[in-house]
Amino acid sequence: MAIKSLNSLGLSPTERQVFMCLRNRPGATRVSMARDLGLSKPTVTRAITKLTSFGLVTESRTKPEAGQLGQPEIAIELDADAFRFLGLSISDYGINAAMIALNGQIIWQSEILPLRTDESGIIAQVTALTATAMQSVEVDYCDIGIVVPALFSGRDDIYEVTPTHKNIPYKEIVEALRKIYDQANVVASSRAGVLHHAIQEEHAGHVLFYLNLAEGIGGQIFDRDRPFVGGYNMAGNIGALIPETGPRPSLPDLANYLDQPRHALTLSYLDRMLMAEDARLLRWIEERADGLSYALSAVVQLINPDRLILGGDLPSSVLHQFKERIDLTRYDTQGRRPLRKPDVIVSDLLGETNRSIAAAAVPLADFAFHKNI
Repeated sequence: MAIKSLNSLGLSPTERQVFMCLRNRPGATRVSMARDLGLSKPTVTRAITKLTSFGLVTESRTKPEAGQLGQPEIAIELDADAFRFLGLSISDYGINAAMIALNGQIIWQSEILPLRTDESGIIAQVTALTATAMQSVEVDYCDIGIVVPALFSGRDDIYEVTPTHKNIPYKEIVEALRKIYDQANVVASSRAGVLHHAIQEEHAGHVLFYLNLAEGIGGQIFDRDRPFVGGYNMAGNIGALIPETGPRPSLPDLANYLDQPRHALTLSYLDRMLMAEDARLLRWIEERADGLSYALSAVVQLINPDRLILGGDLPSSVLHQFKERIDLTRYDTQGRRPLRKPDVIVSDLLGETNRSIAAAAVPLADFAFHKNI
């Protein structure tokens, strides 16, 4: 059967748990999944039978080991071609899309295209790119994720778009896609960065704080099996911990510091500057890491994450420099036992081009964690 949305399959939480286990551990067996998930083998078998009925999994006999008696175990994995996820990134710098297979493989990605300036033109451009993506991988339906730099209401409606993106009709884009692909799950989220990591096996069951250094500075929190949004859907506002009049480690701030246009600060350009040991860039990192240390030390005290992920629109080399300089002990008190500090990790998805890949994780996370995100 042709699947139009994963959420339409009516899978139980346990069946979704088995699904995500197979996504992150291709080739797992019923015995290994039962052990790792804390489920009985019959429960795992029933879940696999359900997934098989939708054409989501494939099975194959493992090779017998030397001297092994009896039939070798059956290895199970998701059928990568059974379903797709589309991610859309739309900003003042352009629009791009990425199509992701069920196993997480990137199977199609567009270039960043200049964004039209009129509302109706932007909506038409987004719907046309969506249709192109689906035609390119020969599907009629997929679940769609959109990165929206905005605050969301308690009902997960777009409440307030950040000032630099206020001219982009995000609400209308979501409504247009939901109308065209009425049986797909179209999800908008400002938390694509942390959700991309939350669905990876190595971060499963952990408390994550994702720091986004891009047009501004933002924080995203994931608490073991769900995003943490706070009482008013605004949790993670780390930018508020740095005074507006103080140094804020964003790309506009860096452009002003270097006296260069924002559009010139590409990942490759900043990489070259760092390789050349540019004194201005190194000084900016040093100064901004000092201020950021206070904000992130507050995160450690209040949220106590065990993984702190640095991401955004700066290159990996620059973020590793931040990682080396950030001090998470600023609020430790002498004579009191200090809190355990999180592992600091640099994200594997950086820059405007890769934001659409993170966006594709949004509907999968919505499916995996059984709630709107």
